[in-house]
Amino acid sequence: MSSQAPTSYLITGASRGLGLELTRQLLLASPQHFVIAAARDPASSVGLLALAQEYGVDRLQTVKMDVTSEGSVASAVQLVEKMDPVAQYGLDVLIHSAGVFAGGHASFSNSTLSELTTNLSTNLYGPISVTTSFLPLLRRGRGRKIFLISSSMGSLGGPMGETPFSISYSISKSALNMFSLKLARELSEEGFTVVPFHPGYVKTDMNGGPEGPAALTVEESISLSLQNVIFKATLKDSGTFMVYDGSVMPW
Repeated sequence: MSSQAPTSYLITGASRGLGLELTRQLLLASPQHFVIAAARDPASSVGLLALAQEYGVDRLQTVKMDVTSEGSVASAVQLVEKMDPVAQYGLDVLIHSAGVFAGGHASFSNSTLSELTTNLSTNLYGPISVTTSFLPLLRRGRGRKIFLISSSMGSLGGPMGETPFSISYSISKSALNMFSLKLARELSEEGFTVVPFHPGYVKTDMNGGPEGPAALTVEESISLSLQNVIFKATLKDSGTFMVYDGSVMPW
């Protein structure tokens, strides 16, 4: 890594799926990217272990963090704030990728309160907890960007709002969108860019995996999301619900 200050990224849910692919493509995109991959058990992720071996600690470090546990998040902050280059320059970009799909596509009549609680715990309370805890480090950074992987299922005005399906997951993502909007409004005067985005209908585990019906591969989704959202979004985009192709989705 050169003497130029690197751009630091913290990614939650980085052990598999979209989070792991974000980690891989960010490392590949520039030698000036320093990535912190957070997951509940990073040591068990074959993909993360392979990336760590390939890039070394100067480019990639992992941290154990369960976004549903305030104690785990607090411990992660203590570790991250001591990492180079975060200790010197602060944290530039936070990407919320951790998520669950409890209850699947069930409608109200077939869903349970437990499923809703599980979705809210990871998909909403997790990002709130992590953002709150890492905001001091983000304020020290130069990037001042927060991205939250949302979903078209959280759009009240989109096509999914016309169906009764996936009620628990949809509620959690709709609430995440409101949190993102309120956060964007509060932090705008500090120069923060806060953007929730829909990564597309992706061949992740929740959509049946590589052989499922989804239109995009994980690699395609992340490549387009980086190109059109994460690398491109500026302060004027803050508080906008974006799509992986750069378009805007209705709230």
